[in-house]
Amino acid sequence: IRPLRLRDVFICTAAVRECRRRILIDFTIRLEKDGTLCTRGQTEQVAVRVPDLVMEFTIPERIRRALEGEG
Repeated sequence: IRPLRLRDVFICTAAVRECRRRILIDFTIRLEKDGTLCTRGQTEQVAVRVPDLVMEFTIPERIRRALEGEG
């Protein structure tokens, strides 16, 4: 793992790991020139109903289908 520097060109790859109660995404960032791993991480998102900002405990069906590649 190495830090990115100013003007480094990089590739960020992300993969959806879960999308039922939450959206869980793993990602890596690598230098474009040689593929050196700069970082890897994970982000976790939850659905929130607007406008009252109430947390949902399931991902809406149309969003789940889109993330799973079903349309």
